[in-house]
Amino acid sequence: MHIIHHTIGKRTFSRKEEKVMLDGFLAKYRKGDIVYPSAVARYLGIAVEKAYKLLEGRSDVCPIFVVRCPFCSHLVKRWYSISDLPDDEEIGCEHCDTVFTLTKYDIVVLYEKK
Repeated sequence: MHIIHHTIGKRTFSRKEEKVMLDGFLAKYRKGDIVYPSAVARYLGIAVEKAYKLLEGRSDVCPIFVVRCPFCSHLVKRWYSISDLPDDEEIGCEHCDTVFTLTKYDIVVLYEKK
């Protein structure tokens, strides 16, 4: 049997060990909490791109499309489908009282704990 190992930081983990670590990390979240792929990456000591890949196939989280205010960087609104994002609607930020038109640069993909 061939075991694939991944190097995480200065440590090496098999895929199974990596999954166990991610399971433990996600167990700290409650239903409705936002899971940031960057937090997963820091916890596991991996690249953010790899964290996105690990979260994609999981059944205990779902992707959400979040609008980040281009002026103050606060998260303003979330949608569960990219097709639900408004085309030409102005969005108001309650944090900095700015109104802006949504662009692709204002959208961040995060995950919500189921």
